[in-house]
Amino acid sequence: MKIFKYLSLAILSLATASCEKHEIEYPADPIPANSAMVQIHYMVPQSSSTAKSIYKIELDGNSYVNNNAALMAVYGSYPGSSKYYTVKAGSSVSLKLYQSSDMNLVYDNTISGLEAGKKYQVIVHDFAEAPKVLDCDFSFKDDVATEGNMTELTAQYHFINFINMMYEDDGTPYQGTLQYLYQITTDWENSIKSEWLPVGGPVAFGESTGWQKLNLVNNPELIDAAYARVDYRIVDASGNDLEIIKSVAGDGTKSYGTYSDYWTGYAGRHNIHFMRGFRSNTASAAGVTQWVQY
Repeated sequence: MKIFKYLSLAILSLATASCEKHEIEYPADPIPANSAMVQIHYMVPQSSSTAKSIYKIELDGNSYVNNNAALMAVYGSYPGSSKYYTVKAGSSVSLKLYQSSDMNLVYDNTISGLEAGKKYQVIVHDFAEAPKVLDCDFSFKDDVATEGNMTELTAQYHFINFINMMYEDDGTPYQGTLQYLYQITTDWENSIKSEWLPVGGPVAFGESTGWQKLNLVNNPELIDAAYARVDYRIVDASGNDLEIIKSVAGDGTKSYGTYSDYWTGYAGRHNIHFMRGFRSNTASAAGVTQWVQY
């Protein structure tokens, strides 16, 4: 009987303890009112290798490392999706990048033109040039308020921001404009696709379309699927398909092919598509890198 008595008391004590209120706290500092938020994008056209990865970032005098591991590979970004560094707005901010585990300083420049309360894409595209700084503000809540409830919005759309960072050749940015186009399946049963539709307007080097809302039609055979294939292509200022180098023959003759690709579009997601690399140099042929923003 004593065993049952003590066992009952133990169970009663455990039950009482489990009902106690425990507050879980997540210590955090509010973002200062005079701060801007930035993400760093490493878009210098070059072949990818461990030696060319960025192992250390110095931003406004603060150092960021990752236990002797790379922070950004070529065409990578940091600190991460939906994450930003905070820096003081209204003044020039220093930015240094260190390559390889040897921590070789390859970039030393400044970021300027930052306004308080805004978010920016800081794009390093040439080790000898100032970065491109693009406004990346987007308020999902405001879009929901104008388009309807959250479920309706996320079931029908996803969002793309196309940024043109393509070089023609080493040291020479592409001189024309690029028009990004997309195509979706509108009738899955009969495999019918839409016409090619524009993702914003044409953009020159260093410019972006801003956030563009793209239609999305889910495959009804996939239960609870909130995603679908989206095809993309690019046309130049003359309306012709953009041609990208494919190979170089022994005599130096270059072969080109039209650019096309596809990505999976997820309802409600916001992705940046960087067109980067060389149009006419096989050292790093041009293509799109996708960055999940939200």
